[in-house]
Amino acid sequence: MESRNIYFVVSHPIQYFVPLYKHIARQEDVHLKVLYLSEQTLKGSEDKQFGVKFIWDLPLLEGYAYTFLKNISWRRKRPSGFWGYINPGLIWSLWQLPKGLVVISGWNSFTEILGYFFGRLFGHTVSIRCDAPLFKEENRFGLRAGMRRFFIGKVLFKYGLDRFLYLGSENYAFYKFYQIPDNKLTYTPFSVDNDRFRSAISTLNREAERKELDISPEDFVVLFTGKLIDIKRPFDLLKAFSHLNIINKKLVLVGDGMLRKKMEDSVTQEGIENVHFVGFVNQLVLPKYYLISDVLVLSSETETWGLSINEGMACHLPVVISDTVGCGKDLVIAGQNGYIYPKGDIPALTASLHAVYKDFLQGGKMGIVSSEIIDNFSVAKTADGILAAAIEVK
Repeated sequence: MESRNIYFVVSHPIQYFVPLYKHIARQEDVHLKVLYLSEQTLKGSEDKQFGVKFIWDLPLLEGYAYTFLKNISWRRKRPSGFWGYINPGLIWSLWQLPKGLVVISGWNSFTEILGYFFGRLFGHTVSIRCDAPLFKEENRFGLRAGMRRFFIGKVLFKYGLDRFLYLGSENYAFYKFYQIPDNKLTYTPFSVDNDRFRSAISTLNREAERKELDISPEDFVVLFTGKLIDIKRPFDLLKAFSHLNIINKKLVLVGDGMLRKKMEDSVTQEGIENVHFVGFVNQLVLPKYYLISDVLVLSSETETWGLSINEGMACHLPVVISDTVGCGKDLVIAGQNGYIYPKGDIPALTASLHAVYKDFLQGGKMGIVSSEIIDNFSVAKTADGILAAAIEVK
Protein backbone atom coordinates (compact mmCIF):
# COMPACT_ATOMS: atom_id res chain seq x y z
CA MET A 1 0.00 0.00 0.00
CA GLU A 2 1.36 3.41 -0.97
CA SER A 3 2.22 5.64 1.98
CA ARG A 4 -0.26 8.37 2.84
CA ASN A 5 1.27 11.72 3.73
CA ILE A 6 -0.63 13.97 6.15
CA TYR A 7 0.58 17.41 7.22
CA PHE A 8 -1.13 19.54 9.86
CA VAL A 9 -0.48 23.28 9.92
CA VAL A 10 -1.24 24.44 13.47
CA SER A 11 -0.64 27.67 15.37
CA HIS A 12 0.91 25.99 18.44
CA PRO A 13 0.78 22.71 20.39
CA ILE A 14 -2.80 22.21 21.63
CA GLN A 15 -3.57 19.56 24.23
CA TYR A 16 -6.83 18.52 22.57
CA PHE A 17 -5.19 17.74 19.20
CA VAL A 18 -2.08 15.82 20.26
CA PRO A 19 -3.90 12.48 20.83
CA LEU A 20 -5.17 12.67 17.24
CA TYR A 21 -1.67 13.22 15.85
CA LYS A 22 -0.32 10.31 17.88
CA HIS A 23 -3.13 8.01 16.78
CA ILE A 24 -2.65 8.77 13.09
CA ALA A 25 1.14 8.50 13.37
CA ARG A 26 0.77 4.93 14.69
CA GLN A 27 -1.07 3.75 11.56
CA GLU A 28 0.76 1.66 9.02
CA ASP A 29 1.81 3.31 5.77
CA VAL A 30 1.15 6.80 7.10
CA HIS A 31 3.69 9.61 7.24
CA LEU A 32 2.45 12.41 9.49
CA LYS A 33 4.11 15.71 10.29
CA VAL A 34 2.82 18.69 12.24
CA LEU A 35 4.08 22.13 11.20
CA TYR A 36 3.82 24.43 14.21
CA LEU A 37 3.85 28.18 13.75
CA SER A 38 4.81 29.01 17.35
CA GLU A 39 6.12 27.45 20.58
CA GLN A 40 3.34 29.15 22.51
CA THR A 41 2.09 26.99 25.46
CA LEU A 42 5.36 25.05 25.80
CA LYS A 43 7.29 27.44 28.04
CA GLY A 44 4.38 28.62 30.10
CA SER A 45 2.40 31.75 29.57
CA GLU A 46 -0.19 33.83 31.31
CA ASP A 47 -3.67 33.46 29.93
CA LYS A 48 -5.32 36.85 30.36
CA GLN A 49 -8.78 35.28 30.58
CA PHE A 50 -7.78 32.56 33.07
CA GLY A 51 -5.74 35.14 34.95
CA VAL A 52 -3.00 32.63 35.82
CA LYS A 53 0.36 31.52 34.43
CA PHE A 54 0.55 27.83 33.64
CA ILE A 55 2.14 25.06 31.58
CA TRP A 56 -0.04 22.17 30.41
CA ASP A 57 0.85 19.05 32.39
CA LEU A 58 0.41 16.70 29.41
CA PRO A 59 3.31 15.89 27.06
CA LEU A 60 2.57 17.80 23.89
CA LEU A 61 5.44 16.73 21.63
CA GLU A 62 5.61 12.96 22.06
CA GLY A 63 4.61 10.22 19.64
CA TYR A 64 4.59 12.09 16.32
CA ALA A 65 6.86 14.07 14.00
CA TYR A 66 6.79 17.86 14.14
CA THR A 67 8.77 20.96 13.36
CA PHE A 68 8.55 24.57 14.48
CA LEU A 69 8.58 27.18 11.73
CA LYS A 70 10.19 30.51 12.56
CA ASN A 71 7.65 33.25 13.18
CA ILE A 72 8.97 36.66 12.09
CA SER A 73 5.89 38.61 13.16
CA TRP A 74 6.41 41.65 15.37
CA ARG A 75 3.69 40.08 17.53
CA ARG A 76 5.45 36.73 17.89
CA LYS A 77 5.87 36.92 21.69
CA ARG A 78 2.09 36.89 22.05
CA PRO A 79 0.73 35.98 18.63
CA SER A 80 -2.71 37.39 17.93
CA GLY A 81 -4.68 38.68 14.99
CA PHE A 82 -4.07 38.16 11.28
CA TRP A 83 -0.44 39.32 11.47
CA GLY A 84 0.37 37.32 14.61
CA TYR A 85 1.82 34.50 12.52
CA ILE A 86 4.16 35.24 9.61
CA ASN A 87 6.07 32.05 8.83
CA PRO A 88 7.62 32.19 5.35
CA GLY A 89 9.32 28.86 6.07
CA LEU A 90 5.96 27.18 5.48
CA ILE A 91 6.38 27.79 1.75
CA TRP A 92 9.73 25.94 1.70
CA SER A 93 8.31 23.10 3.82
CA LEU A 94 5.36 22.57 1.49
CA TRP A 95 7.70 22.63 -1.50
CA GLN A 96 10.00 19.99 0.00
CA LEU A 97 7.43 17.60 1.46
CA PRO A 98 6.11 14.72 -0.71
CA LYS A 99 2.61 15.39 -2.00
CA GLY A 100 -0.01 14.70 0.62
CA LEU A 101 -3.05 15.94 2.50
CA VAL A 102 -2.47 19.33 4.12
CA VAL A 103 -4.85 20.08 7.00
CA ILE A 104 -5.16 23.73 8.09
CA SER A 105 -7.36 24.80 10.99
CA GLY A 106 -8.59 28.22 9.94
CA TRP A 107 -8.03 31.41 7.97
CA ASN A 108 -7.27 33.85 10.74
CA SER A 109 -3.56 34.35 10.09
CA PHE A 110 -1.32 35.36 7.21
CA THR A 111 0.54 32.04 7.42
CA GLU A 112 -2.64 29.99 7.12
CA ILE A 113 -3.53 31.84 3.92
CA LEU A 114 -0.04 31.11 2.61
CA GLY A 115 -0.63 27.44 3.39
CA TYR A 116 -3.82 27.22 1.35
CA PHE A 117 -2.54 28.76 -1.83
CA PHE A 118 1.06 27.48 -1.84
CA GLY A 119 -0.14 24.03 -0.78
CA ARG A 120 -2.30 23.76 -3.89
CA LEU A 121 0.35 25.38 -6.07
CA PHE A 122 2.83 22.67 -5.06
CA GLY A 123 0.38 19.86 -5.79
CA HIS A 124 -0.85 18.94 -2.31
CA THR A 125 -4.48 18.21 -1.52
CA VAL A 126 -5.36 21.09 0.80
CA SER A 127 -8.11 20.82 3.38
CA ILE A 128 -9.59 22.86 6.18
CA ARG A 129 -10.64 21.55 9.56
CA CYS A 130 -12.17 24.25 11.74
CA ASP A 131 -15.16 24.44 14.07
CA ALA A 132 -17.02 27.37 12.45
CA PRO A 133 -20.78 26.95 13.07
CA LEU A 134 -23.64 28.15 10.89
CA PHE A 135 -25.42 30.06 13.66
CA LYS A 136 -22.51 32.48 14.01
CA GLU A 137 -22.29 33.02 10.27
CA GLU A 138 -26.02 33.75 9.98
CA ASN A 139 -25.73 36.45 12.63
CA ARG A 140 -23.04 38.49 10.90
CA PHE A 141 -24.26 41.68 9.23
CA GLY A 142 -22.90 44.81 7.60
CA LEU A 143 -20.08 45.65 5.22
CA ARG A 144 -17.45 43.70 7.13
CA ALA A 145 -19.61 40.57 7.07
CA GLY A 146 -20.12 40.99 3.33
CA MET A 147 -16.38 41.32 2.71
CA ARG A 148 -15.73 38.28 4.88
CA ARG A 149 -18.25 36.18 2.97
CA PHE A 150 -16.83 37.26 -0.35
CA PHE A 151 -13.31 36.29 0.69
CA ILE A 152 -14.33 32.96 2.24
CA GLY A 153 -16.81 31.86 -0.42
CA LYS A 154 -15.46 33.40 -3.64
CA VAL A 155 -11.72 33.31 -2.98
CA LEU A 156 -10.56 30.95 -0.22
CA PHE A 157 -13.07 28.11 -0.58
CA LYS A 158 -13.04 28.33 -4.38
CA TYR A 159 -9.31 28.62 -5.10
CA GLY A 160 -7.52 27.56 -1.88
CA LEU A 161 -9.17 24.27 -0.93
CA ASP A 162 -9.75 20.76 -2.20
CA ARG A 163 -11.47 19.20 0.79
CA PHE A 164 -13.51 20.31 3.80
CA LEU A 165 -13.26 18.25 6.99
CA TYR A 166 -16.37 18.98 9.02
CA LEU A 167 -16.69 18.35 12.75
CA GLY A 168 -20.43 18.17 13.36
CA SER A 169 -23.88 19.32 12.29
CA GLU A 170 -23.35 23.07 12.69
CA ASN A 171 -20.00 22.93 10.92
CA TYR A 172 -21.53 20.90 8.07
CA ALA A 173 -24.32 23.49 7.76
CA PHE A 174 -21.67 26.24 7.68
CA TYR A 175 -20.05 24.68 4.60
CA LYS A 176 -23.42 24.10 2.94
CA PHE A 177 -24.14 27.81 3.52
CA TYR A 178 -21.16 28.41 1.23
CA GLN A 179 -22.52 25.82 -1.22
CA ILE A 180 -19.73 23.28 -0.78
CA PRO A 181 -20.79 20.04 -2.55
CA ASP A 182 -21.02 16.83 -0.53
CA ASN A 183 -18.30 15.14 -2.57
CA LYS A 184 -15.79 17.62 -1.10
CA LEU A 185 -16.94 17.11 2.50
CA THR A 186 -15.52 14.50 4.88
CA TYR A 187 -16.80 13.85 8.40
CA THR A 188 -14.10 14.07 11.10
CA PRO A 189 -16.01 14.34 14.40
CA PHE A 190 -14.75 16.77 17.05
CA SER A 191 -13.26 14.61 19.77
CA VAL A 192 -11.16 14.50 22.91
CA ASP A 193 -9.16 11.59 24.27
CA ASN A 194 -12.13 9.71 25.77
CA ASP A 195 -9.88 6.84 26.84
CA ARG A 196 -7.63 9.10 28.91
CA PHE A 197 -10.54 10.54 30.86
CA ARG A 198 -12.13 7.15 31.42
CA SER A 199 -8.84 5.61 32.48
CA ALA A 200 -8.21 8.48 34.90
CA ILE A 201 -11.57 8.23 36.68
CA SER A 202 -11.27 4.45 36.90
CA THR A 203 -8.23 4.88 39.17
CA LEU A 204 -10.03 7.26 41.55
CA ASN A 205 -12.53 6.70 44.32
CA ARG A 206 -15.58 8.96 43.96
CA GLU A 207 -16.53 8.90 47.63
CA ALA A 208 -12.98 9.62 48.83
CA GLU A 209 -12.52 12.47 46.35
CA ARG A 210 -15.86 13.95 47.44
CA LYS A 211 -14.94 13.70 51.09
CA GLU A 212 -11.78 15.69 50.42
CA LEU A 213 -13.98 18.58 49.21
CA ASP A 214 -16.52 18.17 52.03
CA ILE A 215 -19.11 16.69 49.66
CA SER A 216 -21.23 13.82 50.92
CA PRO A 217 -22.29 10.78 48.83
CA GLU A 218 -25.89 12.06 48.80
CA ASP A 219 -25.09 15.54 47.48
CA PHE A 220 -26.15 16.59 43.97
CA VAL A 221 -23.08 18.26 42.46
CA VAL A 222 -23.38 20.77 39.61
CA LEU A 223 -20.11 21.36 37.75
CA PHE A 224 -18.78 24.23 35.64
CA THR A 225 -15.37 23.99 33.94
CA GLY A 226 -13.98 26.95 32.04
CA LYS A 227 -12.94 30.56 32.22
CA LEU A 228 -14.91 32.81 34.56
CA ILE A 229 -15.47 35.48 31.93
CA ASP A 230 -18.51 37.23 30.48
CA ILE A 231 -18.81 35.12 27.32
CA LYS A 232 -19.11 31.95 29.43
CA ARG A 233 -22.00 33.49 31.44
CA PRO A 234 -21.08 31.77 34.74
CA PHE A 235 -23.39 34.14 36.63
CA ASP A 236 -26.35 32.49 34.86
CA LEU A 237 -25.39 29.20 36.47
CA LEU A 238 -24.80 30.81 39.86
CA LYS A 239 -28.28 32.37 39.77
CA ALA A 240 -29.91 29.14 38.62
CA PHE A 241 -28.11 27.22 41.37
CA SER A 242 -29.35 29.68 43.99
CA HIS A 243 -32.93 29.08 42.78
CA LEU A 244 -32.53 25.31 42.78
CA ASN A 245 -34.97 23.91 45.34
CA ILE A 246 -32.72 21.10 46.49
CA ILE A 247 -31.36 20.76 50.02
CA ASN A 248 -28.30 18.59 49.26
CA LYS A 249 -26.86 20.64 46.37
CA LYS A 250 -23.30 21.75 45.66
CA LEU A 251 -21.84 23.95 42.92
CA VAL A 252 -18.23 23.36 41.87
CA LEU A 253 -16.64 26.03 39.66
CA VAL A 254 -13.40 24.84 38.07
CA GLY A 255 -11.56 27.70 36.38
CA ASP A 256 -10.44 31.26 36.90
CA GLY A 257 -10.92 34.63 35.31
CA MET A 258 -11.86 38.25 35.72
CA LEU A 259 -15.34 37.45 37.10
CA ARG A 260 -14.14 35.30 39.98
CA LYS A 261 -13.88 38.08 42.57
CA LYS A 262 -17.27 39.48 41.57
CA MET A 263 -18.84 36.02 41.84
CA GLU A 264 -17.26 35.36 45.23
CA ASP A 265 -18.59 38.70 46.47
CA SER A 266 -22.05 37.82 45.15
CA VAL A 267 -21.98 34.46 46.93
CA THR A 268 -21.11 36.18 50.20
CA GLN A 269 -23.57 39.07 49.88
CA GLU A 270 -26.50 36.90 48.81
CA GLY A 271 -25.71 34.10 51.22
CA ILE A 272 -25.52 31.39 48.55
CA GLU A 273 -24.27 28.28 50.29
CA ASN A 274 -22.28 25.28 49.05
CA VAL A 275 -20.38 27.02 46.25
CA HIS A 276 -16.80 25.85 45.71
CA PHE A 277 -14.36 28.03 43.72
CA VAL A 278 -11.61 25.60 42.78
CA GLY A 279 -9.56 27.87 40.51
CA PHE A 280 -7.51 26.79 37.50
CA VAL A 281 -7.02 23.02 37.25
CA ASN A 282 -4.56 21.39 34.86
CA GLN A 283 -5.41 18.51 32.53
CA LEU A 284 -4.23 15.56 34.60
CA VAL A 285 -6.22 16.70 37.66
CA LEU A 286 -9.38 17.64 35.75
CA PRO A 287 -10.95 14.13 35.59
CA LYS A 288 -11.28 14.14 39.37
CA TYR A 289 -13.85 16.94 39.17
CA TYR A 290 -15.87 15.16 36.51
CA LEU A 291 -15.88 12.06 38.71
CA ILE A 292 -17.29 13.80 41.79
CA SER A 293 -20.01 15.63 39.84
CA ASP A 294 -23.54 14.73 38.72
CA VAL A 295 -24.13 17.20 35.88
CA LEU A 296 -21.95 19.48 33.75
CA VAL A 297 -23.26 22.89 32.68
CA LEU A 298 -22.02 25.07 29.82
CA SER A 299 -23.99 28.33 29.90
CA SER A 300 -22.00 30.25 27.28
CA GLU A 301 -23.10 33.30 25.32
CA THR A 302 -21.65 31.57 22.28
CA GLU A 303 -19.47 28.51 21.80
CA THR A 304 -18.38 27.16 18.42
CA TRP A 305 -18.39 23.63 19.88
CA GLY A 306 -17.63 23.16 23.60
CA LEU A 307 -15.07 20.37 24.12
CA SER A 308 -15.63 20.35 27.87
CA ILE A 309 -18.96 18.69 27.05
CA ASN A 310 -17.06 15.86 25.31
CA GLU A 311 -14.91 15.48 28.42
CA GLY A 312 -17.86 15.39 30.79
CA MET A 313 -19.75 12.87 28.68
CA ALA A 314 -16.67 10.64 28.47
CA CYS A 315 -16.82 10.66 32.28
CA HIS A 316 -20.49 9.57 32.23
CA LEU A 317 -22.04 12.95 33.05
CA PRO A 318 -25.41 14.34 31.96
CA VAL A 319 -25.01 17.80 30.43
CA VAL A 320 -27.01 21.02 30.33
CA ILE A 321 -26.04 23.61 27.73
CA SER A 322 -27.32 26.88 26.29
CA ASP A 323 -28.73 26.84 22.76
CA THR A 324 -25.73 28.80 21.47
CA VAL A 325 -23.28 26.00 22.19
CA GLY A 326 -22.30 24.44 18.86
CA CYS A 327 -22.18 20.79 19.94
CA GLY A 328 -25.83 20.70 21.02
CA LYS A 329 -27.29 19.08 17.91
CA ASP A 330 -24.68 16.34 17.96
CA LEU A 331 -24.17 15.54 21.63
CA VAL A 332 -27.36 16.35 23.53
CA ILE A 333 -30.61 14.40 23.23
CA ALA A 334 -33.13 16.29 25.36
CA GLY A 335 -34.45 14.18 28.21
CA GLN A 336 -32.05 11.32 27.50
CA ASN A 337 -28.59 12.61 28.40
CA GLY A 338 -29.32 16.24 29.26
CA TYR A 339 -31.05 19.42 28.15
CA ILE A 340 -30.60 22.47 25.94
CA TYR A 341 -32.10 25.72 27.25
CA PRO A 342 -32.43 29.20 25.70
CA LYS A 343 -29.31 31.25 26.42
CA GLY A 344 -29.78 33.57 29.40
CA ASP A 345 -33.07 31.98 30.47
CA ILE A 346 -32.39 31.40 34.17
CA PRO A 347 -35.76 29.69 34.94
CA ALA A 348 -35.22 27.30 32.02
CA LEU A 349 -31.70 26.49 33.23
CA THR A 350 -33.03 25.93 36.75
CA ALA A 351 -35.77 23.65 35.43
CA SER A 352 -33.22 21.66 33.43
CA LEU A 353 -31.11 21.13 36.54
CA HIS A 354 -34.21 20.00 38.44
CA ALA A 355 -34.94 17.48 35.69
CA VAL A 356 -31.40 16.08 35.87
CA TYR A 357 -31.74 15.90 39.67
CA LYS A 358 -34.80 13.67 39.27
CA ASP A 359 -32.72 11.35 37.10
CA PHE A 360 -29.98 11.47 39.77
CA LEU A 361 -32.47 10.27 42.39
CA GLN A 362 -33.49 7.40 40.10
CA GLY A 363 -29.95 6.12 39.63
CA GLY A 364 -28.51 8.38 36.94
CA LYS A 365 -29.42 6.79 33.62
CA MET A 366 -28.61 10.00 31.71
CA GLY A 367 -24.90 9.60 32.37
CA ILE A 368 -24.93 6.16 30.77
CA VAL A 369 -26.54 7.59 27.64
CA SER A 370 -23.92 10.37 27.54
CA SER A 371 -21.17 7.77 27.58
CA GLU A 372 -22.80 5.83 24.73
CA ILE A 373 -23.24 8.96 22.59
CA ILE A 374 -19.67 10.14 23.05
CA ASP A 375 -18.32 6.79 21.82
CA ASN A 376 -19.14 8.10 18.33
CA PHE A 377 -16.89 11.11 18.95
CA SER A 378 -13.60 9.37 19.61
CA VAL A 379 -10.08 10.11 18.43
CA ALA A 380 -10.16 6.88 16.42
CA LYS A 381 -13.29 7.95 14.51
CA THR A 382 -11.79 11.39 13.84
CA ALA A 383 -8.63 9.75 12.52
CA ASP A 384 -10.68 7.46 10.29
CA GLY A 385 -12.16 10.48 8.53
CA ILE A 386 -8.80 12.16 8.02
CA LEU A 387 -7.23 8.93 6.77
CA ALA A 388 -10.12 8.50 4.33
CA ALA A 389 -9.53 12.00 3.00
CA ALA A 390 -5.81 11.21 2.64
CA ILE A 391 -6.59 8.23 0.39
CA GLU A 392 -8.12 10.63 -2.12
CA VAL A 393 -4.94 12.69 -2.46
CA LYS A 394 -4.50 13.56 -6.12
